[in-house]
Parts: sequence; structure tokens; C-alpha cells
Amino acid sequence: MSAPSTIVRAAAVGLTLLAAGCAGTSRTRVPLTAVDEGRELLLAVDVRALVLSGAARRTDDEVVVPLAVAVTNKGLSRTIALATESFTLELPDGTRAPVVDAATLARTYHRQRVDLEATRPFEEFLLGRFGVPPFRYVGFDFFPLAQEGAVPRRSIDLPLGTVGWGLLYFRVPHGVVRGGKLLVHPTGSRETYVVAFAVP
Repeated sequence: MSAPSTIVRAAAVGLTLLAAGCAGTSRTRVPLTAVDEGRELLLAVDVRALVLSGAARRTDDEVVVPLAVAVTNKGLSRTIALATESFTLELPDGTRAPVVDAATLARTYHRQRVDLEATRPFEEFLLGRFGVPPFRYVGFDFFPLAQEGAVPRRSIDLPLGTVGWGLLYFRVPHGVVRGGKLLVHPTGSRETYVVAFAVP
């Protein structure tokens, strides 16, 4: 997934989430999308793919959680480096789940194309907020479709004015996923950025 493709307009379904940032951030109301915007970065998490996957309702011992994520460098003059290890999902009970490795996902999960379709309204939100130009888009491409034969990326660089975005997959060891926090720790940075989200 590189830059956003043709946008398919979709009606907002379910819950409108109010993303509450930390002090000094703004609040943005977007259907099924949680946003934390500071002076340096904008973080966004969209839960449409998660809702459609059923992971919010299943009670299996272990579930795969798909989240559409965007990280925008809107104010840092230095380049931000993001790897799969930069992202952690934290559940309300404190459980932390890392990103699944691409080989495991390819063997055990078969909803990627459906998940991609679910991100279309998220693409529309991003393009409406960060137009091209002046911003440019870089796909995470950590989990390319197996049919495309692409090699999964291990990391991406986000210079000033760049939006990194795509689907991330986390393997959660227990229970129903009704919300949590996405922790983003850029490679080599002392900072950890957080966006909280809920699931209807």
C-alpha cells in the first residue's frame, strides 16, 4: 500500500469517537477514527477493519487485531524512522501486544483484501486533512498482499511533510478487543507517542 488510491465514499457507521489528546493538542471528531494531534505529529487509528473482522466480539484465546494507522510528521525538522517494532497495542488491562511478523500473518490470516477495502473512508479523511501537495504519502507496506509478490518492508522514513500510513496487525492473547492505546516509539527516539481509541 503506497499512496492513497481512488477514494470510495462511504457513509459513517456506528459511533463517532472524540479523540482526546494530551495537553496542548487539538480534538478532532471523525467517525470510527481516533486522532491525537500535537505540534509535531498527528497520530490516527481507524477501527473499521477491526469491527468488520469480528475481533471486537470474539472470545477466542487469541485473535488478530487489524488497525489502520497514520503517522504524520507535521512539525519535526528531523526525519522519523518507523519499524514494525515501533508500534505496540496496549489493552485496557495493561496487556501489550507487538505487531505480528509478516510471514506468520500470511500463513494464518486471510482477510487482508477485506481490510484494505475497509480503509477507504480513512484514506478520505487523510487526504482531506493533508492534501497532495504539500504533503506526500508513504505506505507502511509491512504486510503486502501475498498475491502481489512484494517483499515486506521492515521500516520507513518520514521526513517533514510526510504521511506514513497503512494496516498494522497485532496478535492479542485473550478476550474481546473493545479499545486500547496505540503506542508509537520512533526508532532512536526518546519519545513515545500515544493515541487512545475505542471500538463500538
